[in-house]
Order: sequence, then C-alpha cells, then structure tokens
Amino acid sequence: MRADRLLAILLHLQVHQKMTTQALADTLEVSRRTILRDIEALSTAGVPIYTQSGEGGGIGLDEQYRLSLNGLHEAEVKALFLSGNLKLLADIGLEAASEQLLLKFFAGLPALHRQRIEEMRQRVFIDSDWWVEQDTPAHVPALLDAINHTQMLQIGYQTHAGEHIERTIEPYGLVAKGGVWYLVARRDDEFRTYRTSRLLSITALAQPFQRQPDFDLQQFWKASAQQFFTSLLEYRYTLKVHPRRKRFIDTYATGRHEVIATDPSDSWLTVAFESEHIEAALMLIFGLGEDVIILEPESLRAEAVARSHRIIRRYG
Repeated sequence: MRADRLLAILLHLQVHQKMTTQALADTLEVSRRTILRDIEALSTAGVPIYTQSGEGGGIGLDEQYRLSLNGLHEAEVKALFLSGNLKLLADIGLEAASEQLLLKFFAGLPALHRQRIEEMRQRVFIDSDWWVEQDTPAHVPALLDAINHTQMLQIGYQTHAGEHIERTIEPYGLVAKGGVWYLVARRDDEFRTYRTSRLLSITALAQPFQRQPDFDLQQFWKASAQQFFTSLLEYRYTLKVHPRRKRFIDTYATGRHEVIATDPSDSWLTVAFESEHIEAALMLIFGLGEDVIILEPESLRAEAVARSHRIIRRYG
C-alpha cells in the first residue's frame, strides 16, 4: 500500500537523515521512479522534505520534523510491547530505563492503541526464562562498560575442562542466548567467544584498542553458532522409516535429517541423518521399533542387534 510506503520513507529519512533515491528504492523494493513520485507527493502534502544534488547528496528531511505516534499501526505497537525482555535488560542495568520508556511511549499513544495494548497484555505473555538453571552474570555491567569505552581487558577464565587461564582481550560485544551471556572478544587477531559465568576475574587496562570498523556482532554470532552446531554432527546414518512415523522423527531426531527417497512399492521413506554420535541414532531407532530398517552403516545395525539381544536376555 502506498500509505505504508510513504510512512516507511519518512521513518528511514528520520533515522538516516539523508538517503539517495536508489537506496530508498532498494530498501523498499520498488523502482526509483516510484520513490520520486512518492517524494513529490510528500512535498505537496507539506512534509519538509528536500533534495540535494551532487556528490554526497540525496533526499533529506528537516531535522526538526518528527513523526507522530499516531502513524504507528496497531500490530506494530503490540509487537513493541511484547518484544521486551526485562530480565536481560536488568542484567545490563537498563530494566528501570526500559520500563520508563514503555510508560512514556504508552502515554503518547492514541486511546484506541492503549485499549488494544491492555487487551493484549491479558491475552499474551512471553516468558523467556525457562526452568533450566541460568547463569548469574556478575561481570556483565563491567564488560559492557569496557566494550563502550573500547578498553582492553585482562581476564581470568575457567575453561570447560576446568583449567584456569589468563588472557588479554579486546572486548567487542555481549550476546544473550537462552538466558546465558557470552562475551565476543578479539585475541591474537581472532574473534573468540567466552561464557561470562566462567570469568573468574576481569581487569580493565589503561590502553584502549581500535575496533575493526567492519565487524558485525550479529553476523559473527550467527556464523559461529552455525559452525559450532555443524561441528557436532559427526555421525551419519540412513534409515528406512514407515511414513506414519514421520512426525516422530521430526520431533525426536537430534541434529539434521532429510528425506532422500520414497519407496513406490510401500511408501516407506529413506531418511539421511546427521547427529552427534551413535547413541543418538540408537535412541531414535529403538523409539521407532518395528517401523524402521537400518540401511547404513553396518556398524549401527550390528550394535542395534547386539543391544536387542542383551535386552531379550535380561527380560526373556
């Protein structure tokens, strides 16, 4: 809809101050000619918008101009009030500020939106705290301060194996995953990840460091998390599974799996799996019972047979 696009143009200009017509066209996935027509429409409507030609030019919005909250859609307002995680904000000392921000934002909304938000609060609650034990992030505020001031850190760290090590690092960012905080830092020209609950000590050093301007925290985290997950899936096996158990393997199979063939004579599915180890494969196989045939590897079939015989001897 054109009204949504016009609002999006104003929001982008308000955030970025100035953008080229091509950049706006690429962002909103329309033609450059469409953007020019929209700019003309906004100008005719009295919006203080201007164009600047030449190198460094583009389309700009008067810095005194601000959009009213009346321009927000109901779904956008609901999403904002449901997306906050005050527990994580409290870890970095921003819980009170977040509550005040939402209160001010709420006060500025039109009456209809306020009514919808109250209704939504009684219908949806997103509790991000699972029942697993979560870390106590004792060092997170100090880490964030060092990140903001680009200060190098001397840390004492306990590895997964229990070894105590000392490192000098350049702290780049913090990531919260499943209630656990991680520090992304650079050491010896490589980016590494440290679980903050394993930090035994941190000392801010006097010398600052120069951040790499092209570093993207979200991009790094997604890539490293995917690489870590893939590295765990070293065991590969193939099963023939009755189609009625497709939901079972979708629910309980660990790692990754893919249907690679279907037998036309009986509709059984040939499924390739990647998992952590043979134990994960055996758990799935015994759960499937008579609805599975082990195709490969032969060692998996032999182990399943051996365990079946031991079970029969125990209960036979």
